[in-house]
Amino acid sequence: MMRDTYNYFLEQGFSPEDSCTYIFLIYTPFLLFISWVLEVIIDRPSKEFAGEFDRQIRRQQPNPMPVKNEETGEMERPDKKEFYSCSAFSGRIWPIWVFIGWLLFVLVSIEVFSANHTYKPIVINHNEKVEHEEQASK
Repeated sequence: MMRDTYNYFLEQGFSPEDSCTYIFLIYTPFLLFISWVLEVIIDRPSKEFAGEFDRQIRRQQPNPMPVKNEETGEMERPDKKEFYSCSAFSGRIWPIWVFIGWLLFVLVSIEVFSANHTYKPIVINHNEKVEHEEQASK
């Protein structure tokens, strides 16, 4: 996209230096935004999952962090056995389940599209090359 935009600016009469400056100003915020979104939806859940999984499989599991009780307003430490149960672990890693669901959705969508989409056959005109060669030789 950047190369196409650069060529467009050159065709419109901009200098190469100005074209590069405009390309930088147009695409840098876009790339930073996309990088941030990917960090939020991919990197952060993966890091949180890795940390939770590491704590879950340790022989000596650390004590859970205290949590504020909404009724009393005091900090209470959750029960260690309940905190490290399978259901509590699955609930804490919900972003990874959402990501896996997204990947499954994309996989199924692509497979359904491929199964139902008819592609046009590719027709190669072998005579076209011969015609070009004949015209070039004349």
